[in-house]
Amino acid sequence: AIYRPAFLIANGMSPPKAIVVHNHWLSEGRKMSKSLGNVLKPRELVKNFGINPLRYYFIIEGPEYYDASFDPLDLKLRYNDFIESFINLITRITSGKILKHGQIKKFDYNSFDKDDAEYMKSFQALVDEIVSLYDKYEFKVAYHRYQKLFELANKYVNAKEPWKIQDDSTRNKVVYVILESIRIFTILIDPVIPELTKYIRMFINIDESYNKRAYLKFRDVNDLQWTNYHFDKNDPVFLAITPKVRSSVFQQRFEIEQIPK
Repeated sequence: AIYRPAFLIANGMSPPKAIVVHNHWLSEGRKMSKSLGNVLKPRELVKNFGINPLRYYFIIEGPEYYDASFDPLDLKLRYNDFIESFINLITRITSGKILKHGQIKKFDYNSFDKDDAEYMKSFQALVDEIVSLYDKYEFKVAYHRYQKLFELANKYVNAKEPWKIQDDSTRNKVVYVILESIRIFTILIDPVIPELTKYIRMFINIDESYNKRAYLKFRDVNDLQWTNYHFDKNDPVFLAITPKVRSSVFQQRFEIEQIPK
């Protein structure tokens, strides 16, 4: 809190607006010590687990108010739980049975019903709450809100049952609402796991320039170019997934051969 701001100022740079100080990371339940041989080496952690899982684990389990013990198995389980929830939602809505030919064509934008409006309102309220938690550095609490977003989106999909909808326009509307949710959530978690969100943006054709906080809300259906799925007013297709990057999105989980009881 003293030296780093001083170094920045001395180099003509602005000091930090806030400093977040956390407690100790423990190893095997004890403070790290060379004599105990339980020191965790950052480069080895990145090599063994990858940068995305580490960033995610440090955010959700970081010792904000008390010491926390680094647990490799817990890291894998928590990251897998998150990835599987997220990927499950993407898989459900982009299957060939629902998203025909990997594309959404224009639909009746005036067809949003009460259920659609209530879902988007509830989803948006959670997103706004998470942003507020970010601003207060309450990352652990924000993590639990992630799960509520998944629950809300899956509940909407279950209620709408797009795999049973025969009318293309009505089915496309449901897919559109969920892909908007995925787009928003991708922006929300980009500061935590940027390598994963990069592939998801490529998968659903979201331009990098729209990966900003200002777009953390459902776009106005009367102004679809506001957040662009490569939408062209003269093109009947305004959303098309990119199958070639599917494996980069879906092969993110850890393989765990055996979980101790």
